[in-house]
Amino acid sequence: MSRLVIRRILYAVTIGASLFGAIKSYNPDYSDTIRIVANSSPLDEDYHGVEAFKKSIAEQTNAMWRVHTYPYGQFCSTPKECIDFLENGLIDVFMTTGGGLGNVFGPGQIVGAPYLFSNDAIAECVVDGPFKDYFRQAVFDSGLNIRLMEIGNTGGWRSFATTSRPVRTVDDLKNIKIRTTAAAMQQVFVNEIGAAPTPIAWSELYVAMATGVVDGTTNSLPDLISANLHEQVKYITLDDHGYMAAIWWLSEDRWQRSSPQQRQMLEKAYAALKAATRRAALDNTVKAQDTFRNAGGEIIVLSDDERADFQAAGHAIRPWFAEQFGESWFVELDRSIDDCQSRLTRSNAAAAAL
Repeated sequence: MSRLVIRRILYAVTIGASLFGAIKSYNPDYSDTIRIVANSSPLDEDYHGVEAFKKSIAEQTNAMWRVHTYPYGQFCSTPKECIDFLENGLIDVFMTTGGGLGNVFGPGQIVGAPYLFSNDAIAECVVDGPFKDYFRQAVFDSGLNIRLMEIGNTGGWRSFATTSRPVRTVDDLKNIKIRTTAAAMQQVFVNEIGAAPTPIAWSELYVAMATGVVDGTTNSLPDLISANLHEQVKYITLDDHGYMAAIWWLSEDRWQRSSPQQRQMLEKAYAALKAATRRAALDNTVKAQDTFRNAGGEIIVLSDDERADFQAAGHAIRPWFAEQFGESWFVELDRSIDDCQSRLTRSNAAAAAL
């Protein structure tokens, strides 16, 4: 091979490499990393949501966007700390419950208000509709630099679970110690319904139950099973008083420096995440019921009249919330709930007519 041919080959390789580098550098954000803080247990709905998010991003960017997940507690250990990191752009994706958000944005607790939604279909219709935009704007107006992207599910529905006393009526809750989160609304609700609210960290709940510090908790069956709390809990009353909304956030800095195309990719990935958490919540609830029964636990299903008694006892939360945060939140929610109920009624009627 002559020197001229060799020079031409080297020149072609050099030009090709330069073009490849230029193409790669044309959109530098495609080689960026999305940093997520989330629960890392495969038993948790959040884990399945993050896996769906990662898969969606990989497919849309041909794996040129990397997604790195940090287990909750490793990178940041409290919702407030993680939200601070979101605001500063140190992480990109994080999930809070309404209670976890309540420490930095009090009105956010409303998504877990007792007896707000009658079933999953109504809850999902509401949080997927105009209420989500109302919520997002209210967070911005408060000064928080985080963007609400989607609301999924992280455990199903909260119910009353007890260690030694079955709860079949509201009176059965009188004076027993029920573990709550630090969220003010949850403590007010438990107190109004007649029990003694006892705020305890999730990591300390097993020991608190084993030693009699509390007599029960407000959690879902999947939550109980994932933390082995069914070894202490003997009864769960399915009053389904709280929809366990998972509020998924994106750093506003990340959103602002994303192109329109990249924003569409993020929205698609969040939609996949939301759907995965909802599927996992339903699957985990069915599995948890079997596990709980097999361990000797009793699942108490309320009649419509019995559940109505619980709902009546929990209605005091509305005037408390309005006094704290204003009436507009429930006005917006009631409008959304009525609209969703009407739409689902029409849809069911149409389906029955086929």
